[in-house]
Amino acid sequence: MTQPATPSQDPVYKSVYSRAFLTHLYDRYVLGFNMKYVWGCATDTVLVPFFSDSMSHRHIDIGVATGYLPAKILGWPLRRIENQHLTLVDFNGMSLNASRERVLSASPATTVDCVQADITEPLPEILERDARSYDTMTMFNLFHCVPGGPAKLRAISTYKELLKDEGVLAGCSVLGYKYATGWFSSLYLRFYNWIGIFNNWEDERETFDVMLKQEFEVVETELVGMMLLFTASGSPREMRLHPDDEHMGWSSFTNTGGQYTYFGCLEFNPDPKVGEPLVPRYDLVDVNILVDKNGKPPMYVEGDELVIYLGVPDVPQLPSYESSDLEARTRSP
Repeated sequence: MTQPATPSQDPVYKSVYSRAFLTHLYDRYVLGFNMKYVWGCATDTVLVPFFSDSMSHRHIDIGVATGYLPAKILGWPLRRIENQHLTLVDFNGMSLNASRERVLSASPATTVDCVQADITEPLPEILERDARSYDTMTMFNLFHCVPGGPAKLRAISTYKELLKDEGVLAGCSVLGYKYATGWFSSLYLRFYNWIGIFNNWEDERETFDVMLKQEFEVVETELVGMMLLFTASGSPREMRLHPDDEHMGWSSFTNTGGQYTYFGCLEFNPDPKVGEPLVPRYDLVDVNILVDKNGKPPMYVEGDELVIYLGVPDVPQLPSYESSDLEARTRSP
C-alpha cells in the first residue's frame, strides 16, 4: 500500500496540543470519539482498567496529554493514598501543567513531579538521578505520534533504566495501515499521517515485539482494534555463543542491576556431520529460552553448513525435537 502524500515537515505532533485543544477537545475527541469509533479501543472499557492495573504507588507516566488517565485512577476513593508519587514526562509544557493540575485536583495528597523531555533524546539528567527507582511506567498513546520509524522505539531502552529490576512497563499505540479495520480507519490514519499528527503509517506489531523482547524477559501484547496494548517486565536473559574445541552451544545469563548471574547452558557435539544427530548436553538449571518451541533446534546442519538459529522464544522446558533429516534427543550430563 502506498504511503500518504508527503506530509508537512513541521513538528505538528508537538504543536497540536495547544491550551485550547487540551482544554476543550482532547478528552472528548481523542479519548472519546477516536479511540472508540476510529481505532476500535474504547478508553472507558479498555484503556482505563489497563492503566489502573499498570499503576503503582511510585509511577512514571510518559506522554501525558491532559493527564486524564492518572487523574481518573487517582480520583477513585480507594486510590487516594497519601504515599502516591507520580512523575509526568512530556515534551509539551502545557500538557505537563494541565496534567499536574488535573491530578492534584483529583488527588491532592499525590506528590507530582514534572519533567519536560523529548523521548527521542537521551535521558534527561534530572531523570538519570532516578535510575532504577520506579515500580511501574506507562507509555500510553505515545509512539504513534512520534516520528522516526522503528528507531523511535529505542526510547523503550532509554527509559527502561528508570525501572526497578522487577518493574513493569505498560503502554499502547495505534498501529499502521496494515491494521486498519475498514475504509474509515484507513482514511483517518492516512489523513493524520499526512498532516503530521501521527507518524505511524508503517508501524507494525512485530517491531514492538522485537524491541520489547530485547529489553525485557516477560512480554505480553494484545491487539484491540488498531491499538496494540503491551506489558513488559524483568531483565532479559542473554545468550552467549561459545564454539571452541570443547563444545559448541550457548550459555544463558540474566542481568540484574548490572550484575550477571549464570542461568544455564546448552551444548552440542563440537563437529557435527551431515546425517549425524546433534546430541545436546545441558546444565539442569533452566534452559527455557534455548530451544524453539516450534521444534526447530538452535543449531543444525544444512548441506555442508552448520546453521545457527537465534530465534529462540520462551518454552517451559527443554523438549525433544527434530529438524530436517536430523534428530536429537535431550539428555542430562
